[in-house]
Amino acid sequence: MFAAACSPNFFLLDLQLPSKIIFQSSWYLIVACLAFALIVSSLLYYKNKRNNELSNRFVFILFLLRFSSTFLISTLLLNILFQNHKNETEKPVILIALDNSLSLVSNPDSNEVKSLISENISSLEKEIQKKYQTKTIHFGKEAKAKQEELNFSEKESDFENLFNSIDNNYANQNIGALVFLSDGIYNKGTNPLNNINKFKFPIYSIAVGDTNQYQDIFIRDINHNEVAYLGNNFAVEINVGAKKIVKHQATINLFFNNKVIQSKPININKDNFLASVIFTLSANEKGLQAYKAQVSYIDGEKNVSNNQKDFTIDVIDNKEKILLLSNSPHPDIAALKQSIESKSNYSLACENGRLFNSSYLKPYALIIIHGFNNNQVKLINECKNQKIPFWIINPETTDNLPGVKLNVSLNKFNENESYIDENFSLFTISPELKKFVKEAPALKTNFGNYTGINSASSLIKQKIGQIETENPILIFSEYNNCKCATFIGEGLWKWRMRNFVEKGNQDLFNELVSKTVQYLSVKKDKSFFRIKIPNKLFENEALEIQAELYNQSYELINEAELSFNLQDSSKHEFDYVFSKKSNAYALNIGLLKPGTYTYRSTVKFNGEVFTKQGKIIVSEVALEKNNLVANHQLLIQLANKTEGQFFHLKDLSQLKQALLNNENIKSITYSEIQESYLIDLKWWFVIILLLLSLEWLLRKNYLII
Repeated sequence: MFAAACSPNFFLLDLQLPSKIIFQSSWYLIVACLAFALIVSSLLYYKNKRNNELSNRFVFILFLLRFSSTFLISTLLLNILFQNHKNETEKPVILIALDNSLSLVSNPDSNEVKSLISENISSLEKEIQKKYQTKTIHFGKEAKAKQEELNFSEKESDFENLFNSIDNNYANQNIGALVFLSDGIYNKGTNPLNNINKFKFPIYSIAVGDTNQYQDIFIRDINHNEVAYLGNNFAVEINVGAKKIVKHQATINLFFNNKVIQSKPININKDNFLASVIFTLSANEKGLQAYKAQVSYIDGEKNVSNNQKDFTIDVIDNKEKILLLSNSPHPDIAALKQSIESKSNYSLACENGRLFNSSYLKPYALIIIHGFNNNQVKLINECKNQKIPFWIINPETTDNLPGVKLNVSLNKFNENESYIDENFSLFTISPELKKFVKEAPALKTNFGNYTGINSASSLIKQKIGQIETENPILIFSEYNNCKCATFIGEGLWKWRMRNFVEKGNQDLFNELVSKTVQYLSVKKDKSFFRIKIPNKLFENEALEIQAELYNQSYELINEAELSFNLQDSSKHEFDYVFSKKSNAYALNIGLLKPGTYTYRSTVKFNGEVFTKQGKIIVSEVALEKNNLVANHQLLIQLANKTEGQFFHLKDLSQLKQALLNNENIKSITYSEIQESYLIDLKWWFVIILLLLSLEWLLRKNYLII
């Protein structure tokens, strides 16, 4: 079939084939190309005396070759467009998520479980790959695409991270189903049932593990302060639980330096038992101190790994004094007071800002001024002179604010939301806090022009609607080695309330305040050799160390070799050398076994030897050992809420049939239109070249050139 549509400037030729030829030039230009080719060919071959010796048929062939090549060449001047329809069919993807955590193989039948999982999952993949694509994910603390065989070594199980990873990485793919193999035990993240409503595909759960509850006595958790002060007493609360045990007396022992320092009995008198025991300890040694709590075992107890827990206390010999000045009552004051006092390494004093005498600043490591006004400029100048850091919150005036200049209209305000500036580098904050700030209640801020000082650095900025502006809310700056910050906005107390409503605690609000207070109040290290190293970490966290070396002008250098010696509790020593990175040093030691380590780092420069030494405590991650009772009910709920099915590990043949027979798991065909202009087609030039070459050969053969 042939169909044509004409207009003064458009000509469409549709052959009803898988492609279209679109003439974007006027139709009469095509007629002109035909006429031009006819004229050129006629002049060369029609009644030309040089062709009299040739037969009419041969002349017509030459005429036809020249006409065709000339017409094809002239069409290159036209805007001729080719359209091709290309169809691609995408098979459904079956995601296979395999729990790689330690709890799956912590029961006596661990070898059998490993073998069953390996054999049955491999068989399942081969069978369903005839009809579907498969992608395998291993998960524990984090979800990762399959790179090696399961080793069941993950120390944490985070289902929330798995489902978020699937949503982020596979959202645009044709996901047919999720095969989810686990024991149903998660010990990190939120309940996975809260995150599956966004999935439009079924979950097929495969249950592993033992759901029977055996006799078990365990330490559920330990409550204690992170910091204690030298010479003071501090309390440690140990929560002990027991199941399937009645009428038994256990003993709780506290260890320090591998010696029992205190013991207390506890009477278990009911089936599902829970009790708290409080110990009072003395902080007699400065530095990071490691303790261990242990509850005695009972005969026949299968899981004894949860009978003990380690904890650490950082003993320091002084508190940083902080002064909070307020010019009038405000809800922010209580929010700030409670947040700062939640950290026991600070001593907070609250005063009336209108009555405070600036000559009494010296004892304080940080001054917080709420409702700053012009009458307190002298106070700010005194802070700068004495190099005492200060933090202005919700200022009443826009003059003399550190880090920013404001040109605003009087009594005009905006209700602005907030966001974290990703380029901020003075200190780090958690991803949860970044998300919280973005979703926090709007603040009342001044309407006008904000001009930041070049040396200032903004942590939080204003967002108007969906537009992220450069106007700061929390900005940090420094004047002659005096650190300062400004929080521009009213309503900080609402953030604390929102944190409690959403999380049941104020941890994120406290993190924002404590990180700000810590940065401002910490005294600068003036030594020529500085090392940044964590004093405690978990066994699944790599030990990463950074170091800096300065010359007499306090310029960063890395000319000298920097050594690092690490010694474990058995006196085994390990020597390392820092790598030079830019103008500093870096060292990644990797994972360490649980225990107490001492370190000594040394560098020799300009005839002087600089040394840093300290202690590192690596704690065991025992979450996977605390609870070994499989939660198959959770797996059933995941399957039911997504219209999937629940299976035991031994029933994978039924799972295979369920997947293959599910008519809702279908391939998707995508249609794509590919366009190209005639002048871009190489085969068009090939045809023209062949026509011209054939004509030339014939003419040469018959000597008419």
